[in-house]
Amino acid sequence: MAKSDGFRNSSENTRWRSETSDLGSGMRALPAAISRVSFRQYIWNVSAAAFDSARLEVAKSLLADPDLALSEIALRSGFSDQAAFSRTFGSFIGNSAGTVAQRIYLS
Repeated sequence: MAKSDGFRNSSENTRWRSETSDLGSGMRALPAAISRVSFRQYIWNVSAAAFDSARLEVAKSLLADPDLALSEIALRSGFSDQAAFSRTFGSFIGNSAGTVAQRIYLS
């Protein structure tokens, strides 16, 4: 069985190595050190996006309840406040939470 390097294909692996090598030479750092930093940042971004996606799924289900205020939906779905919820919801979904809730109520 072939050992997986975590990349989907060899061109992606080559691109990753090239980018980290170019970045490393510009910063006078070893490509391996840059690769570790890039990998940590990549994992953080993927993890944060997955976490936000799960919270937004909870929020979308809560939007179906017309008795819940947006601030309550924000807190129940793990956001610190309504503003953080609204920002994240809008950037992921493309519409405001209020607009989505209205569409749910009208359907």
